Amino acid sequence: MSSQITFIGDVMLGRMIGSKYDKQPYNIVAQELQDVCKSSDLTIANLESPVTVTKDSEADHLQFVGSEPILKEFSFVNLFTLANNHINDAAETGMDETIELLERNGFKHNGLFRKSNEYQSYIYNSGNESIAIVTVTDMMNIPFDESNKWQCLRVGENRVNEIVSQLKAKGFFVIVYAHIGALFTRFPNPATREFLHGYIESGAGCVVTAHSHCLGGMETYKGIPVFHSLGDFVMDGNSFRRRRSAILTLNIEGCQVRNWFLTPAEINDNYETVSPSKKTAKKMLNDFDAVSKKIEKHENKYKSFYKWQYKKEMMMHTFSTLHYLTHSKGIFGMFRLVFVRFEEVFRMFKWVSTDRSNVQRDDDAILPDRKKFKQDELFKN
Repeated sequence: MSSQITFIGDVMLGRMIGSKYDKQPYNIVAQELQDVCKSSDLTIANLESPVTVTKDSEADHLQFVGSEPILKEFSFVNLFTLANNHINDAAETGMDETIELLERNGFKHNGLFRKSNEYQSYIYNSGNESIAIVTVTDMMNIPFDESNKWQCLRVGENRVNEIVSQLKAKGFFVIVYAHIGALFTRFPNPATREFLHGYIESGAGCVVTAHSHCLGGMETYKGIPVFHSLGDFVMDGNSFRRRRSAILTLNIEGCQVRNWFLTPAEINDNYETVSPSKKTAKKMLNDFDAVSKKIEKHENKYKSFYKWQYKKEMMMHTFSTLHYLTHSKGIFGMFRLVFVRFEEVFRMFKWVSTDRSNVQRDDDAILPDRKKFKQDELFKN
C-alpha cells in the first residue's frame, strides 16, 4: 500500500496577508485546494514567517511576522518546516513563540533545533513505509546571533549529507525539503543542483525545494526526482509569476516515488489562494514541463546554459512585475512604485548584466544598509 505525501511551497502569514486577516478573518486557501491536501496522508508546508505574540517586525517590508489566530486557517497542514531565510525575522523570541504557538495549535514542526541537541528529522510511519523528512536552508536574511539557542541545518554543511546517509542506512525513505534557489528564476543555479544531487548521492529518495518565489520544473538524477521550486502558496508578492505555485503530491511505495502530480494554485488580488482558470492552469503545467525539458536538454553544459537563461529569467520576472503593478495599481501607481523601489530595481538590472552562474545564493538581495519601507507603502492597493 502506497503512502501519499503532499508538499506546498512558501506560506507567509505576515505583511498584507496578516494585516487583512487581523482586520477581518477570511478563508485564505480555497476549500478545493485544502481538500487536495487533506486527501494525503501527510501535508508539509514551509512556514515563511515566524508566528508570534509580541509581533515586533520594525514595520520592515522584508521582515515577515504572523499572529496566532491565522494559524487556524491551516488545519489542512500537518507539518510546518521552519528552516528558511525568514525564520529569524523576529529574533530568538520570535522563534520561541513560533514553536510554542505551533504546538499549542496541534501542528508538527521541523527545522529549528537547539544548539545543545542533535538535529532530528521528522519521521512518518505508514504501513510498511518509514519516511524521514530532512529540512535544510541556504540563504539567511538575518544571521543568528552567537548567543541564539536555535539553529537549523544549512546547505553546504557535511552533516546534512551524513544525516541523510545514516537515515538511509536505517531503512528510511529520505525526502530532503530544501529552502534553496536563486530568487525569481524557475531554474536552479549550478551550485544549487550540485548540493541537491549530493543529497541523492548520500541516499535521498526525493528532493523538493522552495524559495525562488516562482514555480520551477523538475529533473531526475540517477533515477531520483528533484522538484525545483514549488513557488509561493500564500504570499503577497507584486508579480503574476510570484502568485502562481503548485501543490506537489507524491505516491511512495517500496521506498521509491512511484508517481507524482501537480495541482496548480494562484493567489488572487484579494490575497486568496485559489484554483486558477483552466487556461492558466494549463499554461502553468506546460511551463513547468518546458523548464523540466530544458534542464534535461542542457544537462551536459548546464552552467553555460544557466549563464544566459538567468538573464532571461530576470527580464521575464521584471515584465511580470510591471504587468501586475499596472493591473493592480494603474499605470501611475506602477511608475510611482518603481521610483520608490529604485534601489531594488537597480540591483535587478545589475544582476542581469553580470554572470550569476557562479553565485551560490542571493545574499546581496538583503544588504545591511538597504532602504526599508513600511508594508503599506509598497503592498497596499
